[in-house]
This record gives sequence, structure tokens and C-alpha cells, in this order.
Amino acid sequence: MMEGVGTLSNKGFIFNISFPKTGTTSVEAALQILGFSVAHGTWRSSHTNYLYANYVNDNIDELLYFVERSKFNCFSDGPWFSPDLYRVLEKEFPNAKFILTVRDPDKWFESLSAMILKTGGHTDNIDGIYKGGQYGFKSWYKKVFKTLALDKKILIDVYNKHNESAISFFKDKPNKLIQLKLESLDWEPMCTSLGKKVPNARFPWKNFRGKIPGGKR
Repeated sequence: MMEGVGTLSNKGFIFNISFPKTGTTSVEAALQILGFSVAHGTWRSSHTNYLYANYVNDNIDELLYFVERSKFNCFSDGPWFSPDLYRVLEKEFPNAKFILTVRDPDKWFESLSAMILKTGGHTDNIDGIYKGGQYGFKSWYKKVFKTLALDKKILIDVYNKHNESAISFFKDKPNKLIQLKLESLDWEPMCTSLGKKVPNARFPWKNFRGKIPGGKR
């Protein structure tokens, strides 16, 4: 079980604990429009591989220190979506809110596989993502899924367990978990949960090809 350094602060941080390819980039863009400073977990961010390395090596205290001392108040994607990490984060930051976006497991696997194959070109494993510079994600993937293969059953089992466990954990912690569905992402549920006014702007759908889920444009 991961341990932390004790309650560092009462700040109201936001953690997006949704697995990748569930609309996380759209949620991040929406949070920025709402005025939050988001530590995006993309491999293009200078801090990402550093954070992945700390998670993979079980240096959870350094992740907590980063939350407390960095310029950000929202934390999204890797490694924040790591299974069970939300338990430590909720303990250390009791006023934090958590976002969990989910989608159909089969479509999630298809989307994740397409991203990995596009990045590296391999057809049966994720080693190719080194070509794209996603070194930290590869190590995280191996730690979480216990494989480097694109094994549909393994990946979906871990994905479902993560979502179910998170929902169960926050069941008796009212107003802490903001649960969203990819197909119906919009301003209203997010703003209501965060106590923000709906902005005069379109919801920022990102990384979607063709028709946006739910038929929205």
C-alpha cells in the first residue's frame, strides 16, 4: 500500500484520475478555460517523465511534494490516473476533488491501441513509443498492466477495475468525485460540481476525429 508524508495542505486541488483516451485532454482544456492551472500529463510536458519515474519507483512522497510546491492546482493524466494513487491523494489533500471520465471499454481499448500504434508502429507491443519520446508512459504501462503487450483482456480488466474501485472508494465521500461520461461531456455537470459559472464558450472537444461523441459539434 502506498504511503504519503502526511497531510501537507488543505488546498482544494483537482486531480483527474481518468485513464488516458477517455477525454482527458478535453477536460484539461475545459479546466483551463475555467481558470485553473493544469499540470497536463502529456509526454510533451517537461515534468511528465520525471513524475512517471517517481511513481514507477514508488517515490510517492515526491509526487505529493510536487503537488504542494508546483505552480499547478489541477493535475491530470500520468501518473495521476495510476490505480489506487487517488487513495493517497485523498488522504493527503482532504479538500481535493477528483474527476473520473469513463467510456465504453472496447472503444477505450481501440482508442488507446490506435494511439500507441500510431506513435511507434509496433503491432503487438508498446516498445515503439520510444520513437515518440514517451519513455515514462512505457514504464508506467509495464508497472500497471504487468506486460508490454497490447493484450485486450488484460488492459480492459485493469481499466474496469480502476474505474469500479475509484467509484466505490468515493461512494461514501460526497461531492469529492466528479463522475463524467465521455459521450456526454459538457460544461453543466463540471461547472455545477466545481461551483463555477458556465462560460460563454463552446466546450473544448479535443483529439476527436470526425463526429464528436453524442453528436455535438
